[in-house]
Amino acid sequence: MLRRAIEAIIDGCEALSTFPARGRLRDDGSRQLVIPFGVSAYIARYRLDEELDQAVILRTQHAREQER
Repeated sequence: MLRRAIEAIIDGCEALSTFPARGRLRDDGSRQLVIPFGVSAYIARYRLDEELDQAVILRTQHAREQER
C-alpha cells in the first residue's frame, strides 16, 4: 500500500508539468493540489517558480493530517 501511495503522489506532482496552476491558490501565495488515493487523499503544497518555469513542491501530507 505504501508503494501505491508513493506512486499516486509522484503521478499527481508530475501532472503539474502539464498544468502547473491546477492547484487551489492559498492565502500565502502557494498552491495546494489534492491527489485522490482510495477513500481519502494526499495534499501537495507547492509554489510556482516563474524564473525556473516549474512547480516547486514544498510539502506533501495525508489529507487527514492537521495543517502546520
